[in-house]
Amino acid sequence: MPRITRQTNIRVGDLSARERAELGPRLVDIVTASFDNAPRDAVAEQFVFRTPDTHLSIIWSDETPVGFVSMGTAEYEVRGERHCVFDTGAYVLPGVHRAMPRFAVWGTSRMLRELWTRRGLTSSLVTEAASPASYTSGAAVFPSLHPRAGSTVSAEIEELVTQVIESRGFARRQDDPWRVGLETPLRFKDEARIKRFAEESTNPSVQFFLKRNPGYLRGDWLVIYVPMGLRTLATVAAAMGKQSLRNALGAKRGRPKRRPATHDATPAA
Repeated sequence: MPRITRQTNIRVGDLSARERAELGPRLVDIVTASFDNAPRDAVAEQFVFRTPDTHLSIIWSDETPVGFVSMGTAEYEVRGERHCVFDTGAYVLPGVHRAMPRFAVWGTSRMLRELWTRRGLTSSLVTEAASPASYTSGAAVFPSLHPRAGSTVSAEIEELVTQVIESRGFARRQDDPWRVGLETPLRFKDEARIKRFAEESTNPSVQFFLKRNPGYLRGDWLVIYVPMGLRTLATVAAAMGKQSLRNALGAKRGRPKRRPATHDATPAA
């Protein structure tokens, strides 16, 4: 089992051509560890080096990267109002433990800096959930997440999300604009395990995801929208603290810690 020995933080635009060429394939390997038929060039462009302003936090086991989280921000205008939209995703090799708390601390700090820099703008997180586990992780941390059972958003937010998804190169499914996919759909390598987790779970968030995105095993992803601000980040910090306490108590009592069912894209902050 890989042991995390260090964590490094970089901005994509600060990488030299040589550094990008050396690091890129290693980070692509982390993403493709969970998916079959993943085109490497598209993965590098879509998930690793999306924009020069994308920030990466990478965890290492000695000299080998074993996981990373990316975070970018972009501004959009909808009906005369400027919006700041965060884009984040986390990817970890199977068998790597305790990565998400590290990512969450970094992501929260990164978001705080961006919120201060862009104060006055309406801010939100828009990301994509590829599996029931990733959607459930987001729903547990963000009470204001949409879509969820009983939630609605304004027409303005619908327009914003449309702009965001189109700018990221996703194709929207005609029967549900909150379902998207890549030109070459990514398929999970361990579909049986992921399907078994979904079928055995009684978690309402899992059931909602399955109903809203029944094509997840065919490469359909569910778009997630979260209004973002200092209050939201405080809620995230409290949720992380509670989970860390539960994990610590469970370890002390000899109980196994709960593990996510897959290693795909999840909100990291």
